[in-house]
Amino acid sequence: MTTVNVKMTNMDKYLHLLAVAPRETTQAIEKAVHAEALTAFANSQKQVPFDKGILASSGTVTPPANVGGTISVEIMYGGAARNYARVQHENDSFRHDAGRKAHYLRDPVKEQAKEFETNLKARIDATMRGLI
Repeated sequence: MTTVNVKMTNMDKYLHLLAVAPRETTQAIEKAVHAEALTAFANSQKQVPFDKGILASSGTVTPPANVGGTISVEIMYGGAARNYARVQHENDSFRHDAGRKAHYLRDPVKEQAKEFETNLKARIDATMRGLI
């Protein structure tokens, strides 16, 4: 399992928005986090090993969960065949078609994380524009 935690900087504006419109701001953040996860998922779909398409079609992104003020989403593959998905993800010795590979989820998530803060702030700003 790959977990990406992002510590945001320069959050004064967003803390203010949370104070004056907590529900709307929280929903905007949840929407933005989910959109970033969907982008990482779309990129992972280009890399997931593909034989008959079973592994690729098992991919999913959960709706945002807000537990104790921590907003999270999960991107996962495998469903009931989670162990198979893990083996495919971790084993570098398997040979796949061009562009398909191990680490088909970790790599896109890490790549997306590089711009996560910038993208997240832009998405929140776009959602909140005009609401406050």
